[in-house]
Amino acid sequence: MIDLPDMAESQGGMALNIVPLRPRTVVTPAGNVKTRALLEQHGVEVIEVDVSELMKRGGSCHCMTGVVWRAVGRSGRQTGTRNAGLLGFRSW
Repeated sequence: MIDLPDMAESQGGMALNIVPLRPRTVVTPAGNVKTRALLEQHGVEVIEVDVSELMKRGGSCHCMTGVVWRAVGRSGRQTGTRNAGLLGFRSW
C-alpha cells in the first residue's frame, strides 16, 4: 500500500487515474510530480502522457481505455482488467 503524497495533486491532476500496463509499469497523466516521484521510489516505471484536453471534460488516462488484455498467465488463459490489483493506493 502506498500513501498518497498530495491530495490536491490527486484530485486536481487526476494523479491516480492510471492504467497499469504490466506489474510496476503505469501510464499516468503528466504533471503530477509528487505522485510520480513516490511511485518511482517504489520501483514503478511511470509513463506520463498529456491528457489535458481530456481532463477539461473530467476524464484522464483510465477513462480513455477499455479492457487492457494481458499475456497468457500461469492459468493458461488470457486475462483482461481495467485497473485491478497491480498497485494499491490509499488516501487519508
